[in-house]
Amino acid sequence: MQLRTTQRIKGFVTLRPNLLRKLLLSAKRYLIFSFSRGIDMLTINIVGRIVIISETYILLAHEIGAKNTFLPGGHVEYNEGAKSAILRELKEEFNGEGKIDKFIGVIEHSFEHNNQPYYELNLLFSGSLLNYDYPQIPESLESHLKFYWQPIEKLKEVNLLPSPLATVIHNYFKQEKRNSLWISTMENENIR
Repeated sequence: MQLRTTQRIKGFVTLRPNLLRKLLLSAKRYLIFSFSRGIDMLTINIVGRIVIISETYILLAHEIGAKNTFLPGGHVEYNEGAKSAILRELKEEFNGEGKIDKFIGVIEHSFEHNNQPYYELNLLFSGSLLNYDYPQIPESLESHLKFYWQPIEKLKEVNLLPSPLATVIHNYFKQEKRNSLWISTMENENIR
């Protein structure tokens, strides 16, 4: 049975077999990397992110003291869907009322944090805020975060992570036909 990227089965978004295969191969590579470094547990962080555009601006989050920015959203908790996690995070972070529109794709990302490997799958959705629009800046309810609107054409200036996001966002919103995508910051090996 061929599954389309956005085919729904009882409320779940399914992925094409080749996209699922890439996800599993990447997790396997990370597991091998973790064991080779003496790390005995694999943690795959699932993160829901939302692209919120108002006029020609995109809403970004910034952790105070960090050198990068990221999209609003956060970790998916046990027994919680990605869309629910995004809406929960918007509410927790700045009392945001959100609407999720379309699934954009998955960005696999790996980096080191506090000398430990970190692996995440970012589930990326387009959406909107119901209670904020540009130029109104959401006031963070979390003391370590701030939010602001960035011109889309200047995304590369703010170190948006994962790094492919600036290009993905620019290209996605310029296309008429929008297909879901798979991007990895880890694919420097041959995938079979």
